[in-house]
Amino acid sequence: MQKKEISDKALIRSYLKEKGISRLSFCTRIGVSRSFLDGESSITGDNLRRILRHPDYEDFNLDAFIRQDENNMVKKMDALPDSLANQQFVLDTVRLITELKMSDKIEQEEAVRLLECADKTIELLSSLSENYQELYKNYQKLYVLAERSANTKKGS
Repeated sequence: MQKKEISDKALIRSYLKEKGISRLSFCTRIGVSRSFLDGESSITGDNLRRILRHPDYEDFNLDAFIRQDENNMVKKMDALPDSLANQQFVLDTVRLITELKMSDKIEQEEAVRLLECADKTIELLSSLSENYQELYKNYQKLYVLAERSANTKKGS
């Protein structure tokens, strides 16, 4: 007895049903029209690659898809071969390192901005100091002139 053929789209719908994912959400995430899963036709290799490459659908069981086994469309994640588990670990590690580098870059940019502010503050203080020194010299001159003027008035 020959096994009944199940369409590609029916297999994908089985996967979505098993996962509790809406058709609209799935179609949006892989970048296809919402009518993508209508009907019973086959799907293109490009669309299959969209599913297989999407991180949300890493448990899509390609082997069950090829064998048309609609009851096992969700891959058991603990059954991943070591090489795939290692690849996932590497990808997760790269993502984490990237996030940390971005965090460090932001901290570095903040540090640079703080140093620039500190430099401007030092420039302003230096300028104020120069102005203060000039003001002090003028005050001393004024004091000397006032003293002379007072002495002149005393003598008159």
